[in-house]
Amino acid sequence: MPLSDPDMQRGYTLLELLIVITVIAVVTGIAMLSFSGFQADPLKKELDQLRYGVELAVNEAIVRSQVLGIRFTADGYDFAWLDDDGRWKALEGDRLLKVHAFAAPVRGTCQVLQDERIAMAMQPDAPEVSILPTGEVTPFACELTTVGGGQEVAQFDALGRLVRPEPAQGGNE
Repeated sequence: MPLSDPDMQRGYTLLELLIVITVIAVVTGIAMLSFSGFQADPLKKELDQLRYGVELAVNEAIVRSQVLGIRFTADGYDFAWLDDDGRWKALEGDRLLKVHAFAAPVRGTCQVLQDERIAMAMQPDAPEVSILPTGEVTPFACELTTVGGGQEVAQFDALGRLVRPEPAQGGNE
């Protein structure tokens, strides 16, 4: 008895074709989702990183019972602490609160939102943002821009919470 009937037609059934097409569609969908991660908006990524850094610094100031600060440059930001003599020193060797450089196309500026800066922040090397051991933060706004013209503005309140992330004029939607 032959293994196959010579009278049967050769080819694939409709069910087999549908299964193959479904598998191809699922694999393509997964591949597209993974590639979209590579094209993430660098402004939103940096804004999230800043938000996490501020939240972490607030928590660390409370836990350490120490005044901390955040210094901004166009290329990134770093953290500082206020010593017993009232001088600001860079926070070095900390695993969590370390210097953060913005991703290549991103530049940033910071603006304090209140007219009166607290006395300890009046020193020339003082950070723009002070974080007290009570969890209070100097309210500030940070503007992140890219060479291509993208812009994001984020405002942080007196508790270090991101209260108003908003695209600026001509920003990314």
